[in-house]
Amino acid sequence: MIPISKSFFDKRILLLALACLFFSCENDDICVEPNTPRLIIRFYDIDNPESKKAVPFLGIKVDGQEDFYVDSGISQSPDSVVVPLEVVKDLTTIKLIKFGTDALEENDEEDEIELSYGRDEEFVSQSCGFRIIYTNVKSSNSANNTWVKQVEPISDSLNIIDESKHHIKIYH
Repeated sequence: MIPISKSFFDKRILLLALACLFFSCENDDICVEPNTPRLIIRFYDIDNPESKKAVPFLGIKVDGQEDFYVDSGISQSPDSVVVPLEVVKDLTTIKLIKFGTDALEENDEEDEIELSYGRDEEFVSQSCGFRIIYTNVKSSNSANNTWVKQVEPISDSLNIIDESKHHIKIYH
């Protein structure tokens, strides 16, 4: 029998421990893939339906959430906005407030639209987790709207899967 020194075992155990440590580390994944898409609303002129029309001092509130969109002064009249939808409910109510971000509250003209939809979970990756895809999105606006005249999805069976184009047209 060939004698094996104690230092040989010590080196093998050390190498084995280092190999286990190296291979047990997880990658530090960073999520760069798209997540749950938001709704993009574009505003159009009711008298000239092909022409975009900005909304002066637009403020937006979503029921159940704190204010998340306030015109920051870069553009006092946006012709499109990005709005997150509810991820745990099949209904989102959005209040659109014309002159909502100016200094005078008495100027505010508030209208409301409702969006109903289905929700499908989609696995993105280990670092990103899941995202929600909104399916069969339907819209309606309240009968007492002051400045919103018509709400129209861009297609009859609208699915919101990304933020590459607008999803809803609002005529005013």
